[in-house]
Amino acid sequence: MTSNKAVIGKAKKANCHIHITGALSVQDMRAIASVSNTDLKLFEPLENKMSFYNYDVWAAAKEITSSKIGLKKSIEIILQREIRDNVSYIELTINPAGMIRRGLDANDFISVLLSSAKFAKRSNIKFKVKLGVNRKDGKGSISVVEQLFNSCPRDIVVAIDLNGDERKFPTEKFKEGFLRLRERGIPTTIHAGEHFGLSESLFAAIEMKPNRIAHSLVATGDDEILKKIKESGIILEISPLSGLFTGALPGLEKYPIKKFIDYDIPMVFGSDDPAIFKRDLTDHLSSLLKCGLNIDKILELNELAFKYLF
Repeated sequence: MTSNKAVIGKAKKANCHIHITGALSVQDMRAIASVSNTDLKLFEPLENKMSFYNYDVWAAAKEITSSKIGLKKSIEIILQREIRDNVSYIELTINPAGMIRRGLDANDFISVLLSSAKFAKRSNIKFKVKLGVNRKDGKGSISVVEQLFNSCPRDIVVAIDLNGDERKFPTEKFKEGFLRLRERGIPTTIHAGEHFGLSESLFAAIEMKPNRIAHSLVATGDDEILKKIKESGIILEISPLSGLFTGALPGLEKYPIKKFIDYDIPMVFGSDDPAIFKRDLTDHLSSLLKCGLNIDKILELNELAFKYLF
C-alpha cells in the first residue's frame, strides 16, 4: 500500500519559497568550495551543527555563494535536488546586496542567472528568482536591489522579497520603500508574522500591498488579520514545518492552515531552508496531515498553487 507521503512525493510541485543560503548542506558547500577557491577550513566547525540559529552556517553559505562559480554551482545543486523531489517550478530567493559587498560583480550575477535558466530548461524545471532585501541591511538596500532587478531579465527575476529578523528590524521601516516598488510595477513578497506577538508587523506588511506574504503564523485565530489578507487579495507563502524548527510554533496542531482555507485565502508552498531543517517540500506538504487535512485536500491545494505562480 502506498503511503500518503509517497503519493505527495510523486505529485508535481511548485516550490515558491526557498532561500539559497538555507538550501546548501555542509557537504554541498565543501563540494562547491573545492572548485571555487574557498577556504575549506570555513566549514570545519559546521559538521553536525546545521541549525537555524547557528550563524556560522549562514556566514559560510553567504561566502560560498558570493563568487561567480560558487553561485552557479550552488544553483545547479539546488535545482538537481528539487527535481528529485518532483518539483517542476522553483522560485529561489537570493539576497544580492551582501554578495555584491563581498565582491560579486553585478554583471556576473546576471550571467549566472542566465546560465542557470538554461540549465533548468535542459533539466525540465522552471527557474525563477526573487531578489531579497535583508532587513538588517537597512532600507537603503532597497534601491540597490531595485537597480539590480531592473537590469535582470524579467522572465527569470520575478519579484523583490523583504526578509530577515522582523523583531530586531521592524517591517514598518521598510513600508515607504516597498510601496514605491509597487508603484513602479515591481512585484513584492514580504516575510511577516513569523512569530506570535508580531501582529503589528503583519498589519504593516498588508499595508505595503505585496503580492504575497510569507509565513504569517501570527494570523492564527486572528480573524481581523485574516479578513484583511483576504480583502487585499494577498497570496500566502507557507512552509508549515519552519515554525517548529525556529521555535515559533509549539506544535503543528497550532498551524493555521484550516483558518486559511476557511477564509479562502490563496496559498503557495515552499521548503524555506531545506538544508537547515533537513525537510523538503514533500515533507512540508505531508505535515499538513498532522494539521487535520486529508490527502485529497493536500493534493488539491498543491495543484491550486500552480494558479498563483509569478
